[in-house]
Order: sequence, then C-alpha cells, then structure tokens
Amino acid sequence: GVAMSLRRYRRVLKVDSVARTVRCEAGITLVQLLEHLAECEPPLTLPNVPVVIAVTVAGALCTAAHGSGKASPSLSAQMLGCTLVNGKGEVITIDGSTNAHLLPAARASLGVLGIMSTVTLQ
Repeated sequence: GVAMSLRRYRRVLKVDSVARTVRCEAGITLVQLLEHLAECEPPLTLPNVPVVIAVTVAGALCTAAHGSGKASPSLSAQMLGCTLVNGKGEVITIDGSTNAHLLPAARASLGVLGIMSTVTLQ
C-alpha cells in the first residue's frame, strides 16, 4: 500500500465574505482554518464545529465528524464541493453543478472516492 500525508497541504485558497464560503486545501487542520477565518474582515467561523478540532478538514469531512448538539448537522453537511484524486490519478471536481451526484458520497466517503485535494465549505 501507499501512505500519503497532506501535512504540507494547508493553505486557505479563497474566502468569500459575502457568500460566507471558504476554499482550502484538505490538509489544513480545523484549528488552522478557524484561526484564519477569525482574522478575516469581518471575522468568520464555521456554523458547526466538531468537538475535536485538531484534525484535518479532509479527515473531519470523510468521517462525518460532528459537534455535540443534537440538532446540529455534521461538518460534512457544510461542504459545498471538493476536488479529489481518484485511484486512477484523475482529478475529479465535485460540487452542485459538476458531478453533483457524487456530492452526498463525498461528504462522508471515508476516503473511498479518492484523496481530497481541496474543499469548499459554507
């Protein structure tokens, strides 16, 4: 097998304060992402954050990590889209208009669809 690390893949690529979205590399930790969002003008955050925030965005999404509120959805419910690299090495874009049928599966894929590269969150 092959082991991959996304430790160096931790940039925030785009923040849209009007649409309240963020696009980031999937190896960024939730701590790093939340710190970056807090520094935006105006300060932003995620609507619901899992209890454990020392994990990568990809890890939290792929496992459907969730907060402690009964009525709160998982972090993966906030994912608007992603890019991933599948087992054939193909880069796949998944969002509401491209490969939209894969979006529900990508939200809690456990890595089965491939390796998440970038993620867009609400």
